Amino acid sequence: MKKEDLRVVKPRGNGKITLTEYQEAWLVKHFPNTENSVLMEKMGLTHSTLHRFARSLGLKKSKRGLSGILRRTYEQQVRPKLETNGWYDWLRHSDEARERRGKARAAWSKAVKENPDLAWARRMKKKHPEKMAEHVKRMHAAKRAVIEEDRRRVRLGLTPKSTFSLGILGAVKPYTRQETSRRHLAQKRGYIVTDARNGGQTDRYTLFWDEETRRSEQFERNSVKMGFKIEQWTE
Repeated sequence: MKKEDLRVVKPRGNGKITLTEYQEAWLVKHFPNTENSVLMEKMGLTHSTLHRFARSLGLKKSKRGLSGILRRTYEQQVRPKLETNGWYDWLRHSDEARERRGKARAAWSKAVKENPDLAWARRMKKKHPEKMAEHVKRMHAAKRAVIEEDRRRVRLGLTPKSTFSLGILGAVKPYTRQETSRRHLAQKRGYIVTDARNGGQTDRYTLFWDEETRRSEQFERNSVKMGFKIEQWTE
């Protein structure tokens, strides 16, 4: 079929625009990965009519298609404007760009100090207090989850992933790989190991034994060389 066959025929009066089988098949094939502006131009459709057909046919943009559309839109529309205005170099990762971004942030911080109403949080708190309260609640919950995860990592002798303050646990030195392995072997032998919750820095390097522990002189001697203490467990 000819290229002109893609363009829809507008009915007389107030009748609805319909698609032929060929037009419908072409739209189903190209809609997921093609810009709406291109589809509208080739088929002679308005924005609302195109979306009506997309809804009726259950069409959506694919993840790969959206990525390509955004990339092409940036290259064809956004980047030329940035280059024309001299902003493209400012966005690049160079020493000059970092210096400019630093000056821009400093200028913005100064402006916010002089006029606090410019701050995004203050504007949101005034215009949408309920949304802002919900946002703060989610942020605090996310932060607490990260801190709890880091506290578990410290108790196991691992390095925290975040830079948040962990309270007393934050000052606890993480175990080395050899120390972590030694604690694991001690547990398998029946030794009682402790963490920062019950005794602090000293108890973390103490291996306790009781009547159910399968003690070994060589194991305990090597543990002492690594800095551990061997003591009897008392209730």
